[in-house]
Amino acid sequence: MTGSRDSGFRSRAVRIPVLQVKAALGDINGQLVNISTSGALLRLDQAVPVGRRAALKLSKGSASLTLAVEVVRTTPVGDAHRAGDGCYAGVQFGVLSFESRVAIAKLLGD
Repeated sequence: MTGSRDSGFRSRAVRIPVLQVKAALGDINGQLVNISTSGALLRLDQAVPVGRRAALKLSKGSASLTLAVEVVRTTPVGDAHRAGDGCYAGVQFGVLSFESRVAIAKLLGD
């Protein structure tokens, strides 16, 4: 058999679980749950719409970093019918510079 065959399988970036890193998506506060080379999972205090583009500020202690992101998926936290429970939001990074990648590694390594 010759030629290539698309199996429909797309590899996903390795996700690294994270503790004690605060996150703010625009003016909505939360926590960083995990991070990969292409994006992050946040637990936010309020629901956000898919497609929202915003500045994501990550902070741990006195160190902080701000990245441009887009919300690509959301899942309600707790009772989906009760307001105020917040959401999990999957965000995708824009193009990350080498300096941004180094800054992420430093922030997570502290």
